[in-house]
Amino acid sequence: MRDRQQIDDVRADKGQLIRALEDAGAEIRGSAVKCPWHEDRNASGGVHEHDGGWRYTCHGCGWNGGEGSGDVFDVLQVSRGLDFKAACEHLGIADDGAKRGATPGANVAANGRHVPASSGRKAVSERAESDSNARAEPVEKRESLPAGGRNRRGKGSDSKRAMIDAPRACESLLSDPAALAHLWNTRGIDLATAERFGVGITGEPGRRFWTFPIRDGEGRTLAVKAHRADGQDSKSFWSAPDGFGRDHIFPVHLEPSGPVFLCPGELKALAVATAGRAALGITSGEGNAKNPADLPDETLRLLRGRDVAIIPDDDDTGRAWGEHVRAQLTEAGITARIVDAGLDKSAGLKDIGDLACRMYDTGEGVEVVAVTLDDAWARSDPWHGTSVGEIWAHPRTWTPVTRIPTWLMALDDALDGGLRTRGVTLVAGKTGQAKTQLAVNVAVNAALKGTPVGYLSLELGADEVAQLAAAIRADVPRSWLALGGVHNEAAGKLRCAIERDGAIPLTILDDERWAEGLTRDGLAELVAAGVKRFGWKLIVVDYMGLLASLESDKSDYTSDVLNSAALRKLARKHDVAMLAVTALRKTPSAKYEKPEALTIDEISGAGRLVYDAQNVLLTWTKRGDDDAGLVKVRPMKRRFAADREEILSLRWHPRTGAILDLEPGDDDEHEPKPRASRNRKAKGAA
Repeated sequence: MRDRQQIDDVRADKGQLIRALEDAGAEIRGSAVKCPWHEDRNASGGVHEHDGGWRYTCHGCGWNGGEGSGDVFDVLQVSRGLDFKAACEHLGIADDGAKRGATPGANVAANGRHVPASSGRKAVSERAESDSNARAEPVEKRESLPAGGRNRRGKGSDSKRAMIDAPRACESLLSDPAALAHLWNTRGIDLATAERFGVGITGEPGRRFWTFPIRDGEGRTLAVKAHRADGQDSKSFWSAPDGFGRDHIFPVHLEPSGPVFLCPGELKALAVATAGRAALGITSGEGNAKNPADLPDETLRLLRGRDVAIIPDDDDTGRAWGEHVRAQLTEAGITARIVDAGLDKSAGLKDIGDLACRMYDTGEGVEVVAVTLDDAWARSDPWHGTSVGEIWAHPRTWTPVTRIPTWLMALDDALDGGLRTRGVTLVAGKTGQAKTQLAVNVAVNAALKGTPVGYLSLELGADEVAQLAAAIRADVPRSWLALGGVHNEAAGKLRCAIERDGAIPLTILDDERWAEGLTRDGLAELVAAGVKRFGWKLIVVDYMGLLASLESDKSDYTSDVLNSAALRKLARKHDVAMLAVTALRKTPSAKYEKPEALTIDEISGAGRLVYDAQNVLLTWTKRGDDDAGLVKVRPMKRRFAADREEILSLRWHPRTGAILDLEPGDDDEHEPKPRASRNRKAKGAA
């Protein structure tokens, strides 16, 4: 039985709580605490007095089994995976009255931390005797381990502590079917792998931790890394002698031939090992996006002569770490490549363990995960897929190319059926020459026929594009919509159009979706998300000149060249048709009076897109009365269509923005009589 007075005295000692929090990794400034149990940027925690004792409460997470609050004993149990008895021993509180009457200060080490009453070295030695892997290792040898051991947030520790009993933790896991099922279902690690590497489990229900023994070359346990097994957080801690560094490798699984998969974490590497592939796990993690962690020196020694497949997490930190360690390995003369196994954080597949579990959930076996890893490694080879045999073997080579009709007969005929997927069509023209109106008409026409369309507007707002689409479908002047002056017959037509066409698969995005200008990288993310969410087959980018440059772009020309290449790659990658709108260079008016004389060199803001694009269309307008005119389209380039010199004519209604085929009998050089519904005196104007 514990001395109640000693327990109360420890709870009343604020310094004990502060030291336990610092040891857990908390950052403390006055009474404000950055919580060690979640990513805490705003110091959500605080130390406060309660019923004669001191407690730590976090308002940003539910540490301590969801309570969010606890005393020094709770902090030790959660951070170190101890039970209450072990926490008391850690604080020097004797059992069976052995220390009755003694004050907490009677067993304080020189640094102010409590140690077990039997003296720190003896306590460590006695505890270590229960670890069969540690019996042969004297305490003196542990004290001579490399210096520089630090806790998770860099707080040093000199006190002697009992290590987690790794063999006992392993036995607990192997004899617990529910825990083994949890390890398989949440991390994709099977019983054989857990047993081989000595994975264990410790702690109480709701506060359990997976344990990973770090061993020397003779198989003796030097330290134990513990990782949260319950809850949503991924907090971890070390159970190690003082002075033991935290940069180590677990597991070390090098027996399988082929590349070694380097993973930023123990659980991730164990998932790879379960699939039968060579793996190394870095126990120190990834660092952060601005300061990614170096590899332990031991890693370079182990990987000499092996190819390395780096498999980072799908987030900014993971990508930064992957690039950093690839450079580190390359500098050391080791062949290393970052592999893409299909991770997608937005889909719940942040790391390789998530991907493995998803495959197992769908009935796939470990052999499928192995094939996925092998394929990711093969695809990471810059020369992969370049031989004619590999190209012939790829299904994409024989997948039929489709065309997306514009449903403008003259244009579709000129393009041999419409806009070709896996390619870019460029629409160019001077300002005010109906480029955007043509793009919106094509988008609406395609969506009306069931083709999913994404319209990315870098110039107009989404509401303005939607108004233009409504004006086209309702046959109502756009100016009326913009001014809110739609009444009577026009209001009925507008309401009918909205009800009739509101469900067409047309998605319109504007600058509210991107904070500081849309770059080609941001465009790639939007396209990937839109194809996945909506099944986009036609994507309009209006317009190219407003795509933002990246910091790495050395000039506007470089930016234009890379932006155009990005569009072409996106079209091929996602099997979509891209329609891009751009402008002409400043051209003398006299020259523009004869558009048929212009060349593709007059197109600006497109870099090499005039060469990357499959089709280049030059547009200009001819105005008649207020109700009707012509849009002229000159195909300046047609890669997969008959290359014949021609200028197309389409009927244009400037007031509504509608663009149509010429009606039978129309003379494209003379304006037809305006239709009654388009007459400026039509009913409905405010």
